Amino acid sequence: MPGIVVTMLEEQEPGTIVVLVDPRDSRAVQAGMIQESIWRDSEFSGWIYRIDSARPEIRQQQHVAVCLKKHQSSKNQQASWNADASRHDRSTFNTKVGAQSKAQAIARRALGLPDDVVLEDAGQEVQATFGVKLLTESSTPSLNTDELLGAVFLIADRR
Repeated sequence: MPGIVVTMLEEQEPGTIVVLVDPRDSRAVQAGMIQESIWRDSEFSGWIYRIDSARPEIRQQQHVAVCLKKHQSSKNQQASWNADASRHDRSTFNTKVGAQSKAQAIARRALGLPDDVVLEDAGQEVQATFGVKLLTESSTPSLNTDELLGAVFLIADRR
């Protein structure tokens, strides 16, 4: 049975109370005692995110995972970024999700990063690997980043 246990530990400073919480206890989540590793609704309909703590012992930064709610259990349908804006989980990072402006906005807000911070994405990997840049912005207001990334471009060089 999940529950909340309040205990005094001798290793702590006198008067310190340590609260041990079972993460399955919805009362603890509702009370805000658990802030990390819980999927939360974002400001965009259908999108959710989860913040995971840093784990210095394994050189893991605090990071956020973002996905559509229907893909919560599918790690390969998620994008995640570290607190320094680098990609987390490189092997399962979904580049289509990671390229979406909503996913990036959710990640920035969850990690407390300013809106002008550029999150590492597939475009940077393509640029590093092939020495080319992906077109991600347009002067045509009717096209957005998601539409451009979904388009196929053929660029030929006349010889």
